[in-house]
Amino acid sequence: MLPEYLSDATGLIDVKKLIRHFDEAEHARRADGYFQGRPLDSKDLFKPFMAIELAPGFLFRLHAVLQLMQPFPNAKVLDFGSGGGWLSRVVARLGMNAASCDIAQSALDLADAFTREREPDLVPRISYHLIEGARLPLPDASVDRILCFDALHHVPAYRPVLAEMARVLRPAGIAVFVEPDETHSRSEGSQAEMRNFGVIENDVDLGEIFTLAKEVGFVDGTVAMPSSVVPTLPVPEFLREVDRARRGETPGPAMVETVFRAVDPTIRSLRLFSLHRGGGAEDSSHIPHPQAPETGPGKLRVLNVEKTRAGFTVRLRVENSGPYRWLPSGGKAGSVNVGVLRRDPDGSLDRNVRRVHLPHGIWQPGGWTEVSVVLPNLPPGAAYSFDLVSEMVCWFLLTPEGTPWIS
Repeated sequence: MLPEYLSDATGLIDVKKLIRHFDEAEHARRADGYFQGRPLDSKDLFKPFMAIELAPGFLFRLHAVLQLMQPFPNAKVLDFGSGGGWLSRVVARLGMNAASCDIAQSALDLADAFTREREPDLVPRISYHLIEGARLPLPDASVDRILCFDALHHVPAYRPVLAEMARVLRPAGIAVFVEPDETHSRSEGSQAEMRNFGVIENDVDLGEIFTLAKEVGFVDGTVAMPSSVVPTLPVPEFLREVDRARRGETPGPAMVETVFRAVDPTIRSLRLFSLHRGGGAEDSSHIPHPQAPETGPGKLRVLNVEKTRAGFTVRLRVENSGPYRWLPSGGKAGSVNVGVLRRDPDGSLDRNVRRVHLPHGIWQPGGWTEVSVVLPNLPPGAAYSFDLVSEMVCWFLLTPEGTPWIS
């Protein structure tokens, strides 16, 4: 039972007083006790699918996390406050490498035991690290991404943690957070956790966090506004919206209200955001033109061509061979896409047949991906080829390996 002087005038536990009441060692001991003796069939080890009523909440948060973190194959990801290790297992299942970090050795042991018993194929992709004091147990500039899923609000002081995150992140790295808001400590659930277990349920003031982050080496940030409830419409209204969208018109007030009615609960109480580390490679909007293809910033290879009655299905491998960080595919300046080229029978070249967007994993130098392109039949004497393009900047001027021209 906590002493009465930790409460404020209204009888609520004051989280600031609680933080001062226990030293760091005691906070770590209490966290360790939280995971002691947990069986391997504990529901929280099965997140995000621990319960039918909780799965939607985890999944929409996870969707936003993956968008904000810009994942790529074999990225080194620090899972801060990893607990039972569910997020580290998601990271590993997606082909990245997770460094699970927690102040509770019992949590790390539990996560390791569960993974070895239930998902042994993931064991080589997950390492475990005990946090002692404020310092993260990882070298400088050793991780590409940091995930902090419902963990930051359990630490006593934010600035030292953010400084450590900036230290271990590589240049241009990203830290992603899923946290409550600035009123969290006074909620009914938080009060129960603090009163019953003495654990920290701190408030998260996004403005304060952003100010502290810029002081320790982060340069900017992004906030996601996902909807915890999928907006729905009656069929006739939806069909009208389809017509409106296809005409390129702005949504009407009713549609805007429908969407924001779904988003507002998230805005009121959830903070899903990323912080970006400074430095690193220049982005693809700075690629010089022209650049020799043999030393250029990308490679493209035709892996397979399947001829169909309607045309061709082409499988491509695309590699970011550096040194530039590619901006996400799209129509903005510097966005990197695959361009489909057509050489017509008269010898003229059309570079604007089609653009093919690339997935997130290729943006960093060293990233690669495979994509399929479906193309229609050609007239006699015409042929297709492919190149990479940094929109409104330059073409990469590649000659694809494998099959340079398809006809």
